[in-house]
Amino acid sequence: MAERYEVVITSRAAESLEQIVLYLEEEVSYKTAERVRQELLKTMDKLEYYPESNSIVQEISDDEVTYRRIIKWSYRIIYTIEEAAKIIFVLHIDHVRRDPKTLKEDF
Repeated sequence: MAERYEVVITSRAAESLEQIVLYLEEEVSYKTAERVRQELLKTMDKLEYYPESNSIVQEISDDEVTYRRIIKWSYRIIYTIEEAAKIIFVLHIDHVRRDPKTLKEDF
């Protein structure tokens, strides 16, 4: 069986998620916002197995840090893996239409 990683959602990622949910509550519905919240949280939880199977975000990765992404619907979840400690740090969640090059400023 695959090794299990701990998934840590940073405060920044939690804030990103809340902004998405607030936007959906205002623009769509509370029901849709909660569904999106729950599905994004499930997607993050699933990272505990095989986190390296997701794409590397070349635009912001460098020799020191490799950023990966997983896409759920139209949302991109960006994370790093601390291999020695078996921890995944979820760093940010955004809409896939955002240019990933602009994320470099954030990291």
